[in-house]
Parts: sequence; C-alpha cells; structure tokens
Amino acid sequence: MTSLGLLLLLSLPANRLGSPICEVNQLPLVPMSSTLSSPPPDGWRLHSNRAVTSSGAGLRFTVSHPNTNQKLRGILVWVKRGDGTGGVGSFTTSATFQHIPPPANCEQWALSHNNSDPKRWQDLSFEWTAPANLDETTLIARAFIIEDCNQPSCRSFQALTNVLEINTAMFVNGYED
Repeated sequence: MTSLGLLLLLSLPANRLGSPICEVNQLPLVPMSSTLSSPPPDGWRLHSNRAVTSSGAGLRFTVSHPNTNQKLRGILVWVKRGDGTGGVGSFTTSATFQHIPPPANCEQWALSHNNSDPKRWQDLSFEWTAPANLDETTLIARAFIIEDCNQPSCRSFQALTNVLEINTAMFVNGYED
C-alpha cells in the first residue's frame, strides 16, 4: 500500500462501516492506529456450524469471547482459498451486515457491519454459501475485530481471530459431519 493509501485509510472516521476497509487482502493487516492497545484484545474466536462444506452448501459463522460481557464495534469476516490466493463463496447481507462497497470492494466473500455501534458477540451470525464450482480441498475463514473500548473511538483495539480451516467434500448435508 502506498503512503497516500495508508494516509487515506488512517483518515477515515473510526469504524465508519463498523470495520476497517478491506485489509483482508493484506496480511498482516495494515495498522489503523498509530498506537495499538497494550495489551491487545485477546480471546476472540471464530466458529462454524460444520468443519466440512461442498459446492453450493451453506455455513454459519459465529464469534465468541470468554467474557460474556465483551462487545465489539466492528468485524470483517472472510473466506479465502487455503493457499490465501483469493476469496471464495458469498456472504448473505442484511440490515446489519453488508459487503464492503466500492472503492474498497472485497466482493461477496467478505462481510462487515454497516455501523460502529457496540454489538454483543452473542448476537452475531454470518451466513456464507460455497460457490457452485468448489474445487478446493481446504478453505480458511478468519475475522478482524475492533473490540469495544467504552470510548467514542476504538481504532487501537484491533484483534484477529483464529484461522478456521474448512475442508471440502463432494457431499455434505446428511452424509458427513
């Protein structure tokens, strides 16, 4: 990313869309704050309702935290090929979730909140559908979270969840766990 691009990213209002612009294409993530919280947020986990998927099958992703009172301001969740070369499948949008709009379009394989209000992690559920022509053996899902810090701006409270591996199979629904 160029210096101008980083400057533009850092000048965006905090969590304008509930999550950073699509850094999913750059790991490690581009810092959104010149000072990250110390210690950084910890304990965020990404889960799916199944560890295996197939062409056209759906999965539900959820997040969790050991502290049941912990909230988050924003989340960016995505599914990519196991080798990290590109996004896969599509997330369902809703009144709460949206695809990242242009110019930072992440396409349909990434999803974010459309506001920066604090959210209970227990209320978050993300519906994803595998592409009809799925030919991968392993997919990876991950989420980038901005934890609620009880202040107007929480840009320094950034956390990455675990990498969730999802295997692919020819048949799933009712045939495999």
